[in-house]
Amino acid sequence: MKKLLSVLVVALLISLSAVSASALNFPYFTQDDFALTFGTANNPGSANSSYESAGRVTNWSANIIAYGYSLSGITTGAVSDGAGHWVTTYTGTLTIFEYLINPNPSNVFWTGTGSVTTIVNQNGSTVPAANYTRPSYESTSNPNLQFSSVGYGAFSGAGNADWSAVTELSIPWFGTYNWNYLDPDHDGDIEAQRGNAEGMLTVAEPGTIMLLGFGLFGLAGFAIRRKK
Repeated sequence: MKKLLSVLVVALLISLSAVSASALNFPYFTQDDFALTFGTANNPGSANSSYESAGRVTNWSANIIAYGYSLSGITTGAVSDGAGHWVTTYTGTLTIFEYLINPNPSNVFWTGTGSVTTIVNQNGSTVPAANYTRPSYESTSNPNLQFSSVGYGAFSGAGNADWSAVTELSIPWFGTYNWNYLDPDHDGDIEAQRGNAEGMLTVAEPGTIMLLGFGLFGLAGFAIRRKK
């Protein structure tokens, strides 16, 4: 009887583990605010400029908050790709944490290091968000959204609970909009920039980042839609 009970307990634990492991449902949608602090006043692409974004991770199929996230990084400076874009890579950290009624950054589920790359048109033109595959609740409520910058990213790390098997996360695309420039010390120089950001979060796939590197302002979104 004891042996049978032990077998049943082990089976139950294995079953619960399987349920837990299947709880993740990629991809997810990330959205909220970002802040860019300039390394040199009036120059958002200067060395030591730092990028921060934090907010909600929602289910792709329904606008329900699943987790919270924070993303931060620093750059050595923007470069021109020779094709009319400023390209900036920020090296830093991505963290996924608990978000119930309110965000709880102290309860971390996953954290990793890597980078995000942002791309901006040098002529100041925007990019239609419709170029990228977005959740229906977002594309329907905001169909004419224009991104002032777009980008992608990849991170390697480790997690616990449902996230214990995840070692690589990618951001196949993200976009920023509603830019506001700040002069916090009122000296007439612009030292920071704030706005909104949204994007896709998923497990990393071989070749994805290389594909997006070539995709830049539209082909990446097309490729993602073709894959769906």
